Amino acid sequence: MGWTSFEINTSASTDEVLRREFNQAGTDGSRWEITDSATVGATWYAISKRTDPAGAAHYSGLVCFTKRKTNKAAGTTEFFYKDMSEDCGPYAYDCPARLLNQLDKLAPNPTGYALKWRESCREHAANKQAKARAKAQQRAATLANMEKFINERFIVRHIGA
Repeated sequence: MGWTSFEINTSASTDEVLRREFNQAGTDGSRWEITDSATVGATWYAISKRTDPAGAAHYSGLVCFTKRKTNKAAGTTEFFYKDMSEDCGPYAYDCPARLLNQLDKLAPNPTGYALKWRESCREHAANKQAKARAKAQQRAATLANMEKFINERFIVRHIGA
């Protein structure tokens, strides 16, 4: 349940590093691949597809917390990640709706922690949108109050052409 770390090319993106890490073939004929992903801050969200040896595909949400430590003197960067599936109920709720909608189509009817996690992500997104709308309304009201204040106290004259 710890973190995995290794040295990477300093210019490599989080998506490049983690796709390389998670796209792989098993010795039994199974295969894992990332079908879509998004990075929000230092958290990477992805849809993982596992194809079993019989060819059946199984999809799940994947969350990785990430960190980088750059040693400028040595010119190296150490990359750290902690991965969890949606079944672990990760405490990271900024997963883009685009990925959640795909997960609902590819892996409908999640149960337990996966269901709770998807619901929490959607609730978090709705709260962020509501806060953004409230903030925009507050800015508009402040601007209207400023305009009213100026119009009531000052005479504005336009001089010139």
